[in-house]
Parts: sequence; structure tokens; C-alpha cells
Amino acid sequence: MIAAVVSQFRLRKHLAATLAGALFSALGAGPALAQNGSWNVDANGLWSGTSNWLNGTIGQGIGGTATFANNITATRTVTLDTNKSLGRFVFGDADTSSAASWIVSGTSSMTMDNRTNSATITVNALGAGATVTISSTLAASGTTPSIIKDGVGTLVLAGTNGFTTKLAITTGTLQISQDRNLGGVGAFATDRITISNGATLRTSASVTLSGSRGITIGSGSGTINVNGGSLTIAAPLAGSGNTATVTGSSAVVLQNTSGTATNVNWDFAANNGIRAFFEGANALGTGSVRVRNGIRLTSQSMTTGTLTNAVTLDSGAGLTARSTGGAQTYTNVTLPASGSVLLNNDDQATSALTILSGGTLTGTLTVSTQQGGANAVGDVTLSGVLSGAGGLIKTGTGSSGILVLGTANTYTGNTTISTGTLKLGAAGSIATSGTISVASVATFDTSLVPSGFSVAATQWLMGSGTVLGNVSSQGTIAPGLSGSAGTLSFASNLSFDSGSILSYGLTGTSTTPGGGINDLSAVTGNLSLDGTLNVSEIGVGSFLTAAQGDTWRLFTYSGTLTDNGLSLGTVPTLSSGLTLAVDTSTPNQVNLIVVPEPAAAVSAMVGIGVLA
Repeated sequence: MIAAVVSQFRLRKHLAATLAGALFSALGAGPALAQNGSWNVDANGLWSGTSNWLNGTIGQGIGGTATFANNITATRTVTLDTNKSLGRFVFGDADTSSAASWIVSGTSSMTMDNRTNSATITVNALGAGATVTISSTLAASGTTPSIIKDGVGTLVLAGTNGFTTKLAITTGTLQISQDRNLGGVGAFATDRITISNGATLRTSASVTLSGSRGITIGSGSGTINVNGGSLTIAAPLAGSGNTATVTGSSAVVLQNTSGTATNVNWDFAANNGIRAFFEGANALGTGSVRVRNGIRLTSQSMTTGTLTNAVTLDSGAGLTARSTGGAQTYTNVTLPASGSVLLNNDDQATSALTILSGGTLTGTLTVSTQQGGANAVGDVTLSGVLSGAGGLIKTGTGSSGILVLGTANTYTGNTTISTGTLKLGAAGSIATSGTISVASVATFDTSLVPSGFSVAATQWLMGSGTVLGNVSSQGTIAPGLSGSAGTLSFASNLSFDSGSILSYGLTGTSTTPGGGINDLSAVTGNLSLDGTLNVSEIGVGSFLTAAQGDTWRLFTYSGTLTDNGLSLGTVPTLSSGLTLAVDTSTPNQVNLIVVPEPAAAVSAMVGIGVLA
């Protein structure tokens, strides 16, 4: 009887051992059961050292939690000295006023395994500038659907990681310096990485994200922070109308060679004048694009020719079409209502860029089109109507950096061409602009206007630059700028209507033509005179020293003169007995000359007769 009982006991013990071994084998290497452990020393140490853990319980095992949240006074390194499994990391600092970082290093690997639940790495507040760095290799079990980074702190993945599960950044910041920090390339082509709830993916070196590593911008939107080198995203992007905000101090390149970005809104909010490059219209997807101050959105290798995204340019933002692609058309660009914008302002050759949409100017908008590349054809054409009470300033040099206004604009503010060329297309007009000023290094090109450019009755054309194309005036033409003399050059024909005004500034102390001393109009073609001449005095009282015969050059012309009479309006005061008259007797010149007043001339003749 006793022998039978002993035999049965041994059998049960054997079965129990067999079942335990089977269970251990089924759960995999490492502890069979989860252990939740808390690091309990303000010191560096080995993961396997039980004295480093509260009550000697090591955080490990499938579904287990390892917590590193005690008060540390300096950066602490935990060395992973044996391969482990773990369901969750939790990092923090009991006293964030003495900010300190955690580092998990070592040549062993950690398999994130939370059975059928997502594994998590939580980084809570650590204090200013403190981070958690995991440089040991992270793997993941086949049953764990994803790894989640949560908590407000920053997690730095520094290892060549092997996990191929999905990765979700739900709060705080995840920082990488290479593509493999994000694990191996898995089978999730569209949502391998998800950024949501305002969380941030940060790069600290030049990184190219694999084309097989799909990125999703989840609810609450997400941020991509680019620092320490450019970020190239070859992966497709997806979202449900959520916004990807790009910040940082380095360039981002959107390649999207593996698919189409769908319904992602972009907010390029980086600083330091960085570039945001996109290669093909698909790279931006179907969502809206906002480009903030200091950012230039630049297309490369865009062969489709047309971008239909709604693009909003803040003041100080830029838009560039590089010549690696063909001529490009953007159908829906919102320009800033005032401030400045850079269009094809680049250090490389650019392609022609046409913007079909217009805008309302509430203040003065400065448009710079300077480009420095050789063999460029980078004219910028604004085909939409610019309206409103604001004005336009054109800046930027370069023979190909031309701004073309392609339609009849209705803005009522002034137009200033400071540098470069402002050109009117065949249907272009700025008839409602109050004053058009052409600086000495600038050009106003009206040569495409079929019937020539007409200065409207209430409009001023002034400056010291060059005007291309035939010009007729019902309004006011004034060489020079306010307070300074200048020469305004007309490369074709110039004609004046009877109601037009010529406004000149002349000094009585010098009759030097032009040269920044007196105003002058230089006409290469034919000149048709009419209207009224008003002369303002440069130097108060200077004309009182003028003598009979003194002559000021008003016009030079190369073609023919049609003299319909130029009346004198407001002119300076001369010495008694003298007056001013318009003289057209010298070929290719129109002059203003000092002559005796008619009464003085008669008296002189009588006196001569008496003396005789």
C-alpha cells in the first residue's frame, strides 16, 4: 500500500515538472512569469544585480514592468548584461528640480513582449534637458502588435533595433539619429510609424527614412523636428486631415517614392531660413500646406507641372521651383496680405513659376524674385488679381528673376520697383495703382501690352530706372524720386495727352543735364509733347541766381518730335525781368531756357532805339 502511494506521488511530481517545463518553453526565454521591479539606487549598475532593485525584485519577464523613477542626482547608466523580455518601461525622476538622465546600454538585447497587448515605453518628466537613452538593441515578440512611446519626456533610441512591429508616438518626443533606430522594415507600408496627440519625432543627425516605413499622422496631429542634419522622408504618409508640423533648424526632403501622401496637412514652421523640399506633387499629398516665416518650400524634380494643394505663404516665407523639373503652375496659393514673400528666390537655377490665384493686399507686400543660378528661366508670373488698398514692392536682381503680372490688378496702393524687373503680361494692368516708382537699378517692362502702357489720369510714373515698351500719359510723369533728382529712361516711344503733367525738380545753381543733379527724361524712340510742365526748385531760392540764356535739359530723344505745345504751370521765381520758356529748337532735345519777360524785352528794345 505504501509503495503504491509513493509511486503515485512520484508520478504526479514528474507530471508537474513536465508541465512547468512546457509552460516555460511556450513563454520563451527569460522568466516565465512577469515581475514588476523598481530601480532603487542613485547609482549606475547592472540590470541583473538584485541589490539595485527594490526588495531584490528585478523588472523583467513577458508582460513585466521595469520602473526607473527614483530620485537621481546625476545621469545614471543601467547596463543590460543579459538578454531580457519586458512588457513595459517606466522612466521618471522623483525630484525633477535636480534634472538627470537615464541611459540603458549594454550589448544584450531587450525583447518587448506584452503578449497580445502593446508594449510601452513611458518617459515621464525628468527635469529640464534630461532624457532617456536606450542604446541596447530592442526587439519585439511576434504577438505584440506595437510599441508605444508615451509620457511627456524625451526618449532617445540609439541602438540598431530589430523590432518590426508598429511604433506609435502618442505623447512627448522620440529622438533618432538613423533609420534603424526605428527598427527593421516591417510589413506595414502605410502606418509603420504613427505620430499623434501633438507628439514629436525628432532627428539629431542626417536621416533618411526608408520608403517601406509608412508614416501616419494621427488624431491631434504630430510634429517632425529636424535638427543636426537634413531629414529625407522616402516613406508614404497618411492622415485623416491631420496636420504634420515641421520644426527645427535643418532641411526636410519629402520624396515619397513608395506611394502617395493622403490627406495630410503640412505646417512648415521651422526656423533659420531652412528649406522644405518636395520631389513631385505626390510628396505633399492632398492636404493643405502652410509655409511660415523663414521657410522656403522648394520643388525638386517635379515633372507633373501642376500643384493643386492649397498653399498659404506667411510673411517672410518663400516658394521656389528648381530647374531640375520643368515649368510649374501652382493653382491655389494664398499670398500674405502684407509683409514680404520670396518667389523663385534661390541660389540655384530655377524654372518658370506661375501662380494662378490672386490675393487681397491690406498693406505693402514685398515680392523678391532674385535667383543666382546660370541658364535659368525662372520668371514668376502672378496670374490672379491682386486687389485691396495695399501696394506692391518688387525686389531681387538677376536677368531671369522677373516678376510678371499677368492680369488686370485692382489694388490701389503704390507700386515700387526697387531692384530687378516688374513686367506686365499681355493682359496685365496696374491702372489703379496710385504711384509707380522705378528705382535706378530697376526696370518696368510694358513691352507685351498690345497698345502700350497708359499712365492713368490720377496716376504717377516716376523714378530713375528704365521703362520698356511704348508709353502714353494722361497722368503725371516725374523723373527722379521725391527729394532727389534722377533720369527716367524710356526705351521706346513716349507721348503726352493734353491733360497730362510733367513734374520736374531742377536746381538754379547748375544746368548739368541729369546726372543726379537735375531731372531728365531720356527717350530712345519718338517723343510727342503736350500737357503742362510743373517745376519744383531743388535748393530754395536757387533760381534767383539764374541768368538769361541759362538752359536746363528736360528731354533727350532719338526719334522724331511731335510738338503739340507744352504749357508752363508752377515754376520757380526768377530775378525781375526774367521768365522761363520751353525750347524745342535744338534737335533731339527739349529744353527749359531763361528769357526776358515780354515787357522787359520791349523796354530793352526801346532803350536801344533811344540810345541809337
